This record gives sequence, structure tokens and C-alpha cells, in this order.
Amino acid sequence: MKKANKLLLTFGLVFSLVGCTSTPKEPTPTPTTTPTTTQTPDSNETATEMTLEIIILDVENDTELFNDFVTVTGEVKSLSDFLKLATQLDVVIEKGEWGDLIVSMMGLEQNMDKGPWWLFESTTNNGCVAAGMCDSADNVDIVDNDQFTFKLTSSF
Repeated sequence: MKKANKLLLTFGLVFSLVGCTSTPKEPTPTPTTTPTTTQTPDSNETATEMTLEIIILDVENDTELFNDFVTVTGEVKSLSDFLKLATQLDVVIEKGEWGDLIVSMMGLEQNMDKGPWWLFESTTNNGCVAAGMCDSADNVDIVDNDQFTFKLTSSF
């Protein structure tokens, strides 16, 4: 019985670290733009320009670290793809058992064992809103002008 409870607790913690439930609030107005697609001259790959509104909060120290629109160009389909290209956010991502895990942002690392942890939410991303929470970053499909809030926090 103790082993089953421990397994359930571990699964619940990991699931909540992958994404976090979002609280409904009014969506932030965003500029309307159309993603730009260009063919790179030396390859057959298509580069897409994508802009997201990114908010990064250090809840532990009650500090807003970043709040702005970020534009990247490249092969962008998921939130993970976007974060890997957004060099100004200094994001470190590791492949986990349940998907991509954000380990560090803006130079602040999470402590997987005891917190604080990096969690994220969105009130504009269709997949996150429909599910009531965001999945792992590699499983969150994004569209131009989605808004994401990332929080380094010890509470859920």
C-alpha cells in the first residue's frame, strides 16, 4: 500500500511539473500578425517567423524577470521548439520521461527534488485552454501571438 501511494504521489508531482493548470483570466490583447514563411536558400527547410508573448516570474523572490514579445525564426511547431530558438530567454530543456522539461530559464535553475520548479500556463493557447492545463513543452502546439507565463515556484 505504501509503495502504491508513493508511486501515485511521484506520478502526480511529475505530471504537475510538466504543465500547470491555468486560472481563467481575460486574454491579453496581442498585435495581429501573420507568421512569415521563407525558403532558406541553401536547404529545402522552411523557416517560420513566430512571435509569442512571454512572461517570466520568479515567484520565490516576487520578481518579474521578463515581459515582452519574442520573435524567432526557424522550424517552430511546439513551445519547446520556440524556447530552444529564443536565445534571449536562456532556456535549458532536458528530455524527460513525460516530455521536454524546462530545467532553467534566465539563469535560474529548478530543484527537481524539493523545488522551486518551472511551471507554465497560457490563457490564449487553444490546447492549454481546452485541457485546462498545458502539457509538456514539446507537446504544446503554438500559433503566432500565443501568450505564456512561466513561474519559478515552490507551490502548485
